[in-house]
Amino acid sequence: MIFAAPLLFAASFVSVQVGSFSEETRAVSVVEELRRAGYDAYFLRANSLEEGASTYKVRVGKFADKVQGRAVAEKLKARGDDYKGAYAAETDRIETQNLSADLIGLVGQMKTVNPGRVKREGPGAGERLADYVHNYLVLYLLDAGRDPGAKLSDLAVWDTNPDNEPEIFAVLDGSRAFALFWETSQSRYQLAELASGGKIEMAQAYDLTPGPEKFVAVKYERGGDLYEEKGVQLYRWQQAQSTYEQVGTIPLDITDRGIEGTAGVKLSRTVDVDTIDLDPDREVIVTCTVSGKSHVDVWDWDGKSLSRVRNPEWFEKILAAKPNSDRAAEGLFGLGIERGLSDDIAGATEIFQLLVSTYPTFPVAARAQTAITELGRRQRLADALNQTGFEELKAGAPELAAADLAEAALQNPGDPRIHYSLAIARVQTGDTLGALRALSRAVELAPDDTFRDKARTDADLSPLRELPEFKEILQ
Repeated sequence: MIFAAPLLFAASFVSVQVGSFSEETRAVSVVEELRRAGYDAYFLRANSLEEGASTYKVRVGKFADKVQGRAVAEKLKARGDDYKGAYAAETDRIETQNLSADLIGLVGQMKTVNPGRVKREGPGAGERLADYVHNYLVLYLLDAGRDPGAKLSDLAVWDTNPDNEPEIFAVLDGSRAFALFWETSQSRYQLAELASGGKIEMAQAYDLTPGPEKFVAVKYERGGDLYEEKGVQLYRWQQAQSTYEQVGTIPLDITDRGIEGTAGVKLSRTVDVDTIDLDPDREVIVTCTVSGKSHVDVWDWDGKSLSRVRNPEWFEKILAAKPNSDRAAEGLFGLGIERGLSDDIAGATEIFQLLVSTYPTFPVAARAQTAITELGRRQRLADALNQTGFEELKAGAPELAAADLAEAALQNPGDPRIHYSLAIARVQTGDTLGALRALSRAVELAPDDTFRDKARTDADLSPLRELPEFKEILQ
């Protein structure tokens, strides 16, 4: 289980008060000006003596003591008359309660408990809510000794737990996602970090269970030249821990250019929710498109995690109880496709044969028969190329063997025998890196240690034996 660690607010810390203003817009303007100048700035709101009026105290930083605070205050005074009143001050935890009350009021102006993603641009509650949320994040992260960031890049509001206040979700600098949730005992919002690293933004909230808890999706992007991935990480409120737990990850867009340079996959997914199985929870239905053709993957909540269904018996149980369930049949077909994409050609064929023999009336059964034919063709071609490559190696033509065996590996990438023979062919052509890649794949795919044991004494691989990469593969 991965829980989002709550950040706790201390009793107080030393800061520098830059000024005190009667107008909120002026305080916001000064805060933005200071942030542009590189200061970690925020404001606190206090009720003033005049009825219905407020005072906005603009402050910067967190300092070890008042000596450091006074040094920064002197630097700020040198910036001009607007900062001449700067002085070291204490920021107290109780001062955050007014800001929390303001956040509740601004969320209330959304006119729904689930407004979703909130645009900052333009006048109104969205702009003010963004200002206050960013302000609160800076204050909280400073106190926790964390980087308060420079920009609030995304904002959303959903009601995701059993209490009476909607939760606020924010992203700083496009790389860190936080949840603000109401803590009744302290009369203010607490903070928990959901995700960090790469490129991040809020996605949406999914209502999958009968209870009040919703699944919050954080969109991520990561990867490099050979592999790029976009997807969503899902979090669910856990009442016992008073925080969010990461319960699943769904890759949505994948570009895998392949380690061989010629093989690769481009995959994209879209997400929907529906009820498929026999329990009261809804399932996540992921439509996956590969090379222009689509299939369905199913993700199921089992009470602890949200994960892709990988067992054909799950779909067979549903089809036994609901014989007309197109969704279940589509999910079973999708499982076959996913096994094929994972290089398990035999496993994919087994599922497609199950569809054709047991569920022939569903439209996907015809697609399954087409897939069986295509997979059979590929396996026969791979077997022929593998045999040809073997004979070419015996005849002393390693270049021809390497080309035929590489094509065989593309046709049936899950066969470890082909990759092992390809490693030998590449050794003989002087392609050491390619040989190591092929050997690594053969060892990885083998159901036992057959190829790992064979490689240790195989004379055909002796030029690799002293390489550290070779020794690592055989560990």
